[in-house]
Amino acid sequence: MIGFALAAAALALLVLLAVVLPLLRGGAAGPDRAAFDRAVYRDQLDELGRDAARGMIGPDEAAAARLEIQRRLLGRAGPEGPAARRGRSPALAVVLVLLAGSGAALLYLATGAPDLPSLPFAQRPVDAEAARMQAAVAALERRVAAAPGDGGAWLQLAQLHAEAGQWRAAEVAYRRVLALVPPSPELRAAALEAGVLAADGIVGEAAATGLAGVLAEAPDNIIARFYLALADAQAGRHQAAIAAWQALAGDLPESAGIRAEIARRIAATASAAGIPVPPLPPPAAAPSPEARAAMIRGMVERLAARLAETPDDADGWQRLGRAYAVMGERAKSAEAYARAGALRPDDMAIALAEAQALLEGLPPSAAVPPRALELLTRVLAADPRQPAALWHLGVAAAKRGAMDEAVGYWNRLIAVLPEGGDDARMVRGAIAAVRR
Repeated sequence: MIGFALAAAALALLVLLAVVLPLLRGGAAGPDRAAFDRAVYRDQLDELGRDAARGMIGPDEAAAARLEIQRRLLGRAGPEGPAARRGRSPALAVVLVLLAGSGAALLYLATGAPDLPSLPFAQRPVDAEAARMQAAVAALERRVAAAPGDGGAWLQLAQLHAEAGQWRAAEVAYRRVLALVPPSPELRAAALEAGVLAADGIVGEAAATGLAGVLAEAPDNIIARFYLALADAQAGRHQAAIAAWQALAGDLPESAGIRAEIARRIAATASAAGIPVPPLPPPAAAPSPEARAAMIRGMVERLAARLAETPDDADGWQRLGRAYAVMGERAKSAEAYARAGALRPDDMAIALAEAQALLEGLPPSAAVPPRALELLTRVLAADPRQPAALWHLGVAAAKRGAMDEAVGYWNRLIAVLPEGGDDARMVRGAIAAVRR
């Protein structure tokens, strides 16, 4: 505690000296106001040149802005004026020392915690979410290093990098994905977005061409529509950009977070164009349950049709399996997962998803399908602590009367579940029931 107090006092003294000494001895002569203005205008000309080179402002706007800055620069031309020297002010220095010292002491006594023991850096609490993200990225990096042809792992890695805002790494991972799996419009749009954000938000010519290709295949793709409007704004086509963003905002529901970003972009573009900021159009009305169901079914049918033409897309088959599961079509979901599993026989997550699709909605009295038993056994052999496999294999054993086998699976399951949690209590209840 004493060491901290001495260090804080020394630091405060250094800061006060930096402020007080110029007041005690007077300031050095500084340039006049006109020289300062000329330096500012020259910096503005340099910044304008950089913006024009990066395509952030159109040639016409750049030329007009350059002429205006040069006019102001000429207006401040003239001989250097006499330099002004700041005088000494000992009284002000004393007042500042007293105010700073007493203020700091009072503030620390009111809000500080002098009796709080110090905590070594190694013992400080870590950000659990950041630690989880880092662990997931490290695990996926090991996985793609061991299996560089695993498009699904590369896709997960790209998505994690994007979630963490690591856009350059996300772009590299997405390029690997596109080289390994059939490139859907959604996947290409995500990769192009990562590239744009890695380039500090500049939509280059190659990115604009790629986004236009995405839009030709998927006219409702939000990413392509947003960034093509941004490309218009960066090229000086302000009215076109605003119109495109307004159309996109009008197609989005009120809950869409991107509407706020669109409003900000429209306001900035209108300001650059020197026109009034137009109001954001009202959000799209929420579809009725029937319309939403029809929309989902149409999307699923389009995905199924695409997979019929490109059957080697394991990720696509998994998406189709999840979609059919949401729609309650259990047999089709299991079939889609089986197609994905045939392409990736070592991926136990796919095997488990197929087994769960076969078991979903199964009547309590019905026997577990042999295909589900086979899949669950494979999953448990690969991961002896897999909770879902242990539970379902115990259920299968209980259904065929092998109660001791069921209890064995469930005891192993309790060992991997959080102690005292609802899941553990449910499993203990199942054990008690079969023992009766």
